[in-house]
Amino acid sequence: MADDGTRSGREGDGIGDGSGAVADATDEWMDGAGGDAAYRRLDVDGWGDGPDPDRVKRVLDAALGTAPYEFDLREVAPGERLPEPGDRPTGARELVFVLAGALSVEVDEETRRVGPNEAVLVPPDASPRPVAAGDDPCRFLALGAP
Repeated sequence: MADDGTRSGREGDGIGDGSGAVADATDEWMDGAGGDAAYRRLDVDGWGDGPDPDRVKRVLDAALGTAPYEFDLREVAPGERLPEPGDRPTGARELVFVLAGALSVEVDEETRRVGPNEAVLVPPDASPRPVAAGDDPCRFLALGAP
């Protein structure tokens, strides 16, 4: 890393290319106690999309080492319904923060519209069914916790 705190990338460093070079995708810019609690910065746009080729899904938890927490950046087309999270652990919570566009989120037969700079907390054991609402794509962060 450069002295000014910016990332000094290397060609072929594995970011987003499926090579598994997760450690090279982040910068540790301040060591915490014992190195385990280091602050990390991730080049989100440089990190590759997840396994779904039809939309943007960047699974950031692997790059940042935040397991068991899930941390995804998603972008979905207008009107697109996201699949129900079949692998969500029992009792898990999910926080969705909308960056751009809007989501219509149905939780237990109640529908709420969530717009830019708004968040919705999905309660444990709920089955959210988010849909990108409006005329523009929706870009959001999804954070899951046990």
